[in-house]
Amino acid sequence: MTTKTFEFTSTNRAEKIVTQGCKPDTKQFEDWLTKVVLPSIRKDGAYFAGEEKVTKAEMSEDELILKAMSILQRKVERLALLKSERSVR
Repeated sequence: MTTKTFEFTSTNRAEKIVTQGCKPDTKQFEDWLTKVVLPSIRKDGAYFAGEEKVTKAEMSEDELILKAMSILQRKVERLALLKSERSVR
């Protein structure tokens, strides 16, 4: 069994960590993170993978809503499962 550890940080700290990267290929990731993901999190409290496709007309708003609902449904199901597993212990 593999244990995963997560450390949460502020968006400002995440931005600093990414922008300190030395590799040239980190520039594209840095731009995406600082221009798309972090502003979305700051404005809306969340980022859904691919949501920038709506502004480029590569995805409709309805498709984004369905994607978000699907993600939230899976999260609710996963949390319910965790809750039931904890109550069994």
